Amino acid sequence: MILHINGQTTDVPSDIYTLEDFAEWRGIPEKGTAIAVNARLVKRENWPAVTLKDLDSLTVISAAFGG
Repeated sequence: MILHINGQTTDVPSDIYTLEDFAEWRGIPEKGTAIAVNARLVKRENWPAVTLKDLDSLTVISAAFGG
């Protein structure tokens, strides 16, 4: 499957079905990260229920700490 992740076209393994699968595959931490699918923010608790489709656009934003 092909996904657009933060503007980059990425080939994703075929066993990635949900947003939760994607987050685990990319090593995205549960806390301090927001993910939008096709410009719609998805709450962390809904990641397991969101099914990804070919050519979906994901925006991953991680909080940065420090000064």
